[in-house]
Amino acid sequence: MAVSCLVTLLSSPAVSAQALRLVVTGDNLSAEYDSITGVPGVADPTEYGAISVPGYESMSWVEVLGRLRGSQINLGTFDSNRLGWGCLRFAGYEFNFAVPGFTAGQFEQVVNSSFLTDPQLFLYRQQLAGVLQGQGDAAVIWLGANEFRANATAATVAANNAIAVLAAARGVPVAGIFPDPHRLVLGETVWIGPVNLYPGREADNHPRYQFTRDGLHPNTCLQSSIARRIIDTFNQAYTTAIPAITDAEVRYLIGVDPRQTYLDWVAANSVSAAAVGDDGDGDGFVNLAEFVFDLDPRSASMGPMNIAATGGPAQVRFHPNPDRQRVVDVVAEWGIALGTWAPVPLGNLTPAPDGEITIALPGGAPSRFVRLQISLTPFN
Repeated sequence: MAVSCLVTLLSSPAVSAQALRLVVTGDNLSAEYDSITGVPGVADPTEYGAISVPGYESMSWVEVLGRLRGSQINLGTFDSNRLGWGCLRFAGYEFNFAVPGFTAGQFEQVVNSSFLTDPQLFLYRQQLAGVLQGQGDAAVIWLGANEFRANATAATVAANNAIAVLAAARGVPVAGIFPDPHRLVLGETVWIGPVNLYPGREADNHPRYQFTRDGLHPNTCLQSSIARRIIDTFNQAYTTAIPAITDAEVRYLIGVDPRQTYLDWVAANSVSAAAVGDDGDGDGFVNLAEFVFDLDPRSASMGPMNIAATGGPAQVRFHPNPDRQRVVDVVAEWGIALGTWAPVPLGNLTPAPDGEITIALPGGAPSRFVRLQISLTPFN
């Protein structure tokens, strides 16, 4: 797993009101994934020829920006011809100078190259310098992924800290990419809104998996997170006002249903009557209630509310699954008659750390009825 945050953003003081012309330097995490397929000696993160499901091809963060923010970020024209942009460069965007397999040390050789010492690197340097000086408004420099291919270590943390100190001394903003992959190392679940991502890889490059089929390169879902952080950094540092990438856009890009966790639950429980309003086991609780309250949809279940009264005012407790509340809205209501309902005031609701919620009922008359209203969370 490649873990690196060696990303620096540079921008000219004056940014045009038109699309930001963005120049990129880096390695295979920034190169267009589909541009390196079949190139001898270059590791292909996706191996497109082996993918049997159309649409499961992966994208780098540069491609994500090109797809989702092409009106605000100008990466130059796109050339699908291999080596269409000349020395060391594959097909892809005109302003993307990322070279698959490049290390920070090799890029240092580019900076110090001359026509006599290394004509190939010197030509690449001249092309990059020409675009930076004549066409670019801003640049993203991301190197180091090939030096940090293992899981996050103390060396990775030290390298990121050093980059931050160096950049701060020069007044250059840094996009903090490291926290996202580090969360994966810690075993935390990563979400795109209501949909959880799967750890590891999948043979067909399923877009819900965090890594491509080679187990090393971030899949489109994680690359979208990188693209989002880069936009956020530009906006915070230079007030570029580029619209943030939303969860809905990412879900649409990778083709994942926002209610996928419910569909996963239906499949895992072999629920034949799968609509949210169906009640296959006839216990009076529809599938959506069984889902959010962790009930068994295949056999009769007790209700999700428990009443406790120990000498004082009664309390009602219910325990929705916190992760599933990303998909389902649960609203506690009460009333003095069955036909009149109002939301329980926040002051009468006490959430516990594990997600259980306690409703404190007022003492004395009149008595109150309590119900839970559930509905699918609306998504764009």
